[in-house]
Amino acid sequence: MPAGPAPIDRSEPNVPPSHAEDLALVRAARAGDPRALAALADRLTCVRHFLVARQRRIGATLDAEELSDLVQDVVVAVWERLGDYSGWAALETWVYPFCVNKLSNALAKHRRRGGVLESDDGTVIGAAADRTPADESEVDPERLQRALDRLGPPKADVVRMRHFDGLEFDAIARRFDVPLETAKTWYYRGLKALKTMLGDEGGAA
Repeated sequence: MPAGPAPIDRSEPNVPPSHAEDLALVRAARAGDPRALAALADRLTCVRHFLVARQRRIGATLDAEELSDLVQDVVVAVWERLGDYSGWAALETWVYPFCVNKLSNALAKHRRRGGVLESDDGTVIGAAADRTPADESEVDPERLQRALDRLGPPKADVVRMRHFDGLEFDAIARRFDVPLETAKTWYYRGLKALKTMLGDEGGAA
């Protein structure tokens, strides 16, 4: 019977205990453990959900074949970058920016082919529509998660709820039991701080 994932070293720096199991799973999958590979493949079914939800939120529509191809592209990209996963965030949270970037590229390619992408009110959706910190050209998912961790609550929580979970501001305000304007203020201040942090990191690279 195959051995399970190797136990995580809890003394390893910078790995939040809440994500240590995800890191152990990724490492075991990369080592070829059959059960870990199956479990990771199951976890990556989140990719289709993320892409469908993201499309719906920005008002874009890819056909079934394009969506299936995009799911495969994202999964391949994630597998290729598994070595970069360090446990800074939950696995699904780390995967989400891959979905955002790949979808943005797919929509841009669709437009270059002459495809029509419109919202319900007839507004044409461009590749730069509904941009977020995760959309900025090739922002590394680990950099984004580190910046969110540095940002801290409540602003980081609001940004995650808005862009990772797709929640509307009124739902976010109810979660925190604060006025709608307070939730929006936290969000926009969080975005501003994230852009500064990501810019500083980029300049230091």
